[in-house]
Amino acid sequence: MITLHTLVIPENQTLFSRYPELNDIWEVPSLQAEARESYERYGLVEYKFEKKGEIFSINEDNVPIGIIGWFEYGEFPDVLRLRYYGIVPSRRRRHYGEQAMNIFLTYLSQHAPSQYIFLAESVTLSRSIAPAIIAHFKRMGFVEFDDPNYGSNADCGKTQSLRIRIPGR
Repeated sequence: MITLHTLVIPENQTLFSRYPELNDIWEVPSLQAEARESYERYGLVEYKFEKKGEIFSINEDNVPIGIIGWFEYGEFPDVLRLRYYGIVPSRRRRHYGEQAMNIFLTYLSQHAPSQYIFLAESVTLSRSIAPAIIAHFKRMGFVEFDDPNYGSNADCGKTQSLRIRIPGR
């Protein structure tokens, strides 16, 4: 059974060292480092400038097999951003990602600030597995949208942005 576990200090600071397979969610070392740093620094005093959000581990039988979270970002007052979502390679192809996303969307429908209607993700197209990632999101109900924050001239490279409506919003 898949569950989400809210991460707080100090638990989030050691998650990737306690469960090193979490680093393997991303095939690109720079993305591994960014995700790990984002989770380790979450909630620290120097991170106070960051906008609202939450981070979670995705667990199977109380063991982290993935991560997921949200944060406020960009010019859209009704869109939340997905923060580093993924399942470790050894647990993929079992629909755990879809199960976790459904739990996450239900959680957001009940707990996210009420002005947010959509959850968005942007996939960097230069990644070799970008087509598979985009197909994964589309199978879960995400649709493409024009996102000036992550468009063709964004700092992270050309991307495809997708979003899904938060249930009940």
